[in-house]
Amino acid sequence: MLIQVILAESNEQLLNDYRTASPASDMVELRLDRVPDLNLAAIFAAVGKPRVATCRSRSQGGYFSGNEEQRQRILRESILLGTEYVDLEFESNDEEILGSTGGTRAILSYHLRGGTPGNLAEIYERMARRGEGTVLKIIPFADSCTDNLRVRTLLREARSEARSLIGFCMGEKGKVSRILARAWGSWAVYAPSTLDAQTAPGQLLLSELTDLYRYAELDASTPLYGILGHPVSESLSPLLHNTAYARRGLKGCFLPFDAEVVAEFLPLLSELPISGIAVTSPHKEAMVPHCDELDPTARRVGAVNTVVRKWNRLVGYNTDVEGGVAPLRRLLSLRGAHIGILGSGGAARALAFGLAREGSQIVLFGRNQARAERVAVELGCKAQRWSETGSFQGDVLINATPVGMRPGPDESPVCWDGIRTGLAYDLVYAPAQTRFLREALLSGVRILGGGEMFLEQALLQFALLSGEEAPRALFEEVLARARPRAALPER
Repeated sequence: MLIQVILAESNEQLLNDYRTASPASDMVELRLDRVPDLNLAAIFAAVGKPRVATCRSRSQGGYFSGNEEQRQRILRESILLGTEYVDLEFESNDEEILGSTGGTRAILSYHLRGGTPGNLAEIYERMARRGEGTVLKIIPFADSCTDNLRVRTLLREARSEARSLIGFCMGEKGKVSRILARAWGSWAVYAPSTLDAQTAPGQLLLSELTDLYRYAELDASTPLYGILGHPVSESLSPLLHNTAYARRGLKGCFLPFDAEVVAEFLPLLSELPISGIAVTSPHKEAMVPHCDELDPTARRVGAVNTVVRKWNRLVGYNTDVEGGVAPLRRLLSLRGAHIGILGSGGAARALAFGLAREGSQIVLFGRNQARAERVAVELGCKAQRWSETGSFQGDVLINATPVGMRPGPDESPVCWDGIRTGLAYDLVYAPAQTRFLREALLSGVRILGGGEMFLEQALLQFALLSGEEAPRALFEEVLARARPRAALPER
């Protein structure tokens, strides 16, 4: 079931939101803990979808600032007034209500905001013994994306015991379990219709679950794809790929896999039906050893941004090379062009290789001088000290670092006072005009944003992952609508 979260700051707003609940939701959760002028009689006299009455204290992660007696009174009165479900916190005073819910079914909840404990199965068993006949709800915070699999294990056990369990993870790393909750057998998943109604970290909007991820169509055999990186919360890849899947009637779902290190993700790659992944910062080089095979470009660059499962073998590709070079090729002759690249990571390696192949003269500037020199030797270009960036003179200066996106959108990797170049190219695509590009423009330099590279490499990725020709017109349309709200780049 899909439960729409309704969080309001007045009784009137709560009633209005309840009456206008999304047709896509099966029931609603009425968050009673934030309404100062609460009128329970009016709320439960209203006609609409089945309701879950929830009044969570601040210590439980909610908003109720009154005392326990007042909170308990709200829950008991909601039961008397006919709420279909009532949310009761496990191992709290709420358990005193368990034996007196009448025709109201209890949801016994346990929210673990401090992380996912090692004794998750033991907690489930304790709840099962205490909440006989109730819906159990276990929501840990995902410290690692592997924690999603631990919740899936609980859901499997509950299903084998014919118990109703709501299970998924909070946090950015837990989004995968929210999207796949129904496919894994969760009794329900929660989602608000607006951002201001979000009540937990990592909570997806109702429209994202229903329209973007098409959660109701997912089952245990649905082919899965995704973007692997850290962070990926604002990645546009799920929007592009899932929109294309839906438009073309393809079975599959493109997920956000947030992992600080590749090792976090490997258990999911082993246990879930993942057919392919896009790889973004900081994992493009780290993913190479986990591939069974590399295409010639990826092997030469030493970085992958696309991995496809073929007969249970992982094949790595690099679409950054052509994706990054193609926009430049349209603007100038690359043979003999003098090009400076800021950075020495996966994106920088791809651009250096691609441009050298075009006949350009490349110089790498890396904060880690030893690394930059090593990459330069591998790819047949030159390396200079980072301190020399301010005196660069050439045809193109490329920012292949995360600066401008991390640590803040108003930072630039260089000072433009002494730089002389004809074109500034920033691989960061959001914001559309970074400080690097703004200052270049003020210096009279032509600019090129990373959106063009993102589009080109995404088109190539789609063809590799889906086996079908990429829909360029559709991708351009989606990016034109989405780019103003984008916050992080595909790097």
